[in-house]
Amino acid sequence: MSVLLFYFQLDFHSSQICHLDDGAHFGEVALLVPDQRRVASVIAIEVCEVYRLDRKDFRKCIAVHTELFANIERIATERIERAVIVEEQHKRYLMRNSVQMDRRRMNMNY
Repeated sequence: MSVLLFYFQLDFHSSQICHLDDGAHFGEVALLVPDQRRVASVIAIEVCEVYRLDRKDFRKCIAVHTELFANIERIATERIERAVIVEEQHKRYLMRNSVQMDRRRMNMNY
């Protein structure tokens, strides 16, 4: 399995958050935080076998395997933090471009 996890902006700009290999998981944020907006999109770059785990079964599993829960929670936190960093970088990029375009427009008017 080879999967890329991307953070997408409304303007279709994207940044890779991580590359997932065999045995990896994604979508843990939705399982841990029910009302959290999705922080990433997943794109398979080769044929993958994917399984779905609903929240009810996930809760049963982590109730018994607390170490697994701690590990998944840590990974989710890291991915959310990475998505926030990427979002901030993108905002700075947009602001710089906006300022540059404003300067060009001002120069064209003279």
